[in-house]
Amino acid sequence: MSNDPSQGLEQDEPGDDEDLAQALILRGTKLRPRLGQTPATFQLSIHHLHLSGVGLVGDLSLLRWAPGLQVLYVYDNRLSSLRGLGSLPRLSHVYASNNHCEELGFEAGAALEHINLHGNRIGTITGLQNASGLAHLDIGSQRPAEPPGTSSCLRIDVDSLWGIAPSLRYLNASGNSLGDDALAQLVALQHLRVLDISGNEIGGASVLAQLLFRLPLLTALRLKGNPLTARSKWREALIMAGVGLEEIDGKPIATHERAFLLQLAAKRAGMRPQATPMGIPARPATTPAVPSLIGEAPPLVSSGSMRHIKIQKDIVSLEGGAEVRSR
Repeated sequence: MSNDPSQGLEQDEPGDDEDLAQALILRGTKLRPRLGQTPATFQLSIHHLHLSGVGLVGDLSLLRWAPGLQVLYVYDNRLSSLRGLGSLPRLSHVYASNNHCEELGFEAGAALEHINLHGNRIGTITGLQNASGLAHLDIGSQRPAEPPGTSSCLRIDVDSLWGIAPSLRYLNASGNSLGDDALAQLVALQHLRVLDISGNEIGGASVLAQLLFRLPLLTALRLKGNPLTARSKWREALIMAGVGLEEIDGKPIATHERAFLLQLAAKRAGMRPQATPMGIPARPATTPAVPSLIGEAPPLVSSGSMRHIKIQKDIVSLEGGAEVRSR
């Protein structure tokens, strides 16, 4: 029996699977079977596996022999898929950055809270429709292999988008060549707190401000490396639109900075802002900030009111106009 898990993952002989899985599990943990402990009991006791940088190729189907697994480290390998993880009902954290994955390869369960897929080759994110507990998703810097003449923009499956919408708090979609049109679908993520869209192709403050106006819980935004940041007045427009924003690119938004902009917007709109007990102008009830800088803003969109948005083929496209599926 080989102790090299990268060889084990390429084997198709059923009789060897359990031995190969045992070798893989032993490589990823310091735990060892106790005297008299059955292999099944030992495998069930494994909650963490550290298999980063060990040359894994293929998929992770052998990990079905570790049904109690909760946390998995497989970053810096050569995996082409995470197939096999769907058989692990307790899996909550997956660190699979810097692999060769072209697909997720499994349907995540409700236990999954955190998955890092940064630096893979995924073109379409699928398999998250049942990930109702997912709070942290890193899909930055994907390098999908696309046919010549087609866009390499990352796409998100519609069902996956709706599956994670109620729970997602952190999204990293940096370095994916996303343009302004890619932002429309993110309105579904109403509970998002941190959004990293740095290193993309976002060029206009208007569309981004409209998104921020609809994400009232967002506190941190990362934009560095987008064409937008080379223009003037973009930060001011975003501060006005993002009522809950506390920082942009790590720079805090001071209370007096927002207060000044609100006062200026109210003045331009011909309104007199009300003063708070501390003397800071309150945001006018009619919210002139967004219309005065970037045009009229429709009301906050909820999942139940998005039926008017066009559906195209079951895919939420991050190019040429995003769509979402109505429920």
